[in-house]
Amino acid sequence: MIDKELLQRLKSGDKLAFNELVLQYKSNVINTCYRFLLDIEDAEDISQDVFVEVYLSIQSFRGESKISTWIYRITVTKCLDAIKKRNRKKRISSIGKTLHIDDVARWIAGGKQAD
Repeated sequence: MIDKELLQRLKSGDKLAFNELVLQYKSNVINTCYRFLLDIEDAEDISQDVFVEVYLSIQSFRGESKISTWIYRITVTKCLDAIKKRNRKKRISSIGKTLHIDDVARWIAGGKQAD
């Protein structure tokens, strides 16, 4: 549980306080990321993004919820963004595999696809 003193230190930019926060929540964030992404390397990458966001946004934390809830919400948002990005890459990749450049050129020019 994070105390008010640690939160004040975080908001004042205390890097040691941020280190304490990371140590306290790192495993929960990585585990949550892994449950969404099913890849440990992606989970570790996204967890770093989560803590960067926490560091940059700590001033906006109003204390209306627990900080763990706030961090969890950031984590879920980052994971969902990563999944969307992954899905876009898959769609673009699959389009490239199914379309031949000559067919695309003909389609753009208004011609019919070759058989």
